[in-house]
Amino acid sequence: MADERVLIDTSLLIDHLRRTKKDRTVFYQAARRYECVVSAITEFEFRAGSTAANHEFVAELLDLTPVLPLDSTCVSAAVTIYRDLRASNQLIALPDLLIAATAVAYQLPLLTLNLSHFERINSLKLLNTSNL
Repeated sequence: MADERVLIDTSLLIDHLRRTKKDRTVFYQAARRYECVVSAITEFEFRAGSTAANHEFVAELLDLTPVLPLDSTCVSAAVTIYRDLRASNQLIALPDLLIAATAVAYQLPLLTLNLSHFERINSLKLLNTSNL
């Protein structure tokens, strides 16, 4: 695992959960190359979306993945992102906005399978999943 930290989006965890060949997922490849962390929003989305059948897997995966809190710096970044997106009529879902704000506030690149929403945010550095 490299020293570089990346924030991973919920989409990577969901993809990893659903696939049978875990070693072929973007999350698996990212975890081999980076120190992967998640936002508190991703933790919420992933835990809330778990079922009785996968609850244990979800809990174990999140127990191994550091969670960054949503603090005042993140909120400030979120307000800026929200105002910029609203001004250009390109708002995204609030959870995605808060995940992006966490990446911006902690100065981390974001790794996601959902580029269509996140590429609208100029202050956000996105990692290309094809480079893993």
